[in-house]
Amino acid sequence: MAHSEPEPVGDDELEALLAACQVLVAVSARSLAATESVLDIAAFRVLVMAAGEGCVAVGQLADQLRLHPATAERLCARLVLMNLLRPPRRDSAGQQPSTGRFSLTPQGQGLVHMVMSRRRAAVEPALARLPAADRAALVTALHAFAAAAGEPERHELWAMGWTH
Repeated sequence: MAHSEPEPVGDDELEALLAACQVLVAVSARSLAATESVLDIAAFRVLVMAAGEGCVAVGQLADQLRLHPATAERLCARLVLMNLLRPPRRDSAGQQPSTGRFSLTPQGQGLVHMVMSRRRAAVEPALARLPAADRAALVTALHAFAAAAGEPERHELWAMGWTH
């Protein structure tokens, strides 16, 4: 089967997609707004990654979220103080190993769940206002777009604050 050249993309197609992206970015930003006094986006990204992995090491966070290791370490320390992240277990000498893994506390899990629930709750009414046939076509089109764009790797999603 011969590989054909992609068809040119029209301005109206680009504008429609960018408008939809703008709505989704706004939903994402608003879902985090309630945590602004507690968390910045970098701290939330750490929580999302810990939620997705179960537990994470500072080096892993730094690599996958593209942070300097010292920045990742400070973020983890701050999240531990806020009781959102559980520190690694201490060894028999009472030292916290540098390779230890952090995990979410119940409060951290609750915060990630709250933000993700807000995102779903913000999008669902707009979908509900669409006729069922339009929703089905949208789902098909979005799956096709995601496939054409290439699925982001898990660490890329976590870096943007998405659990899936």
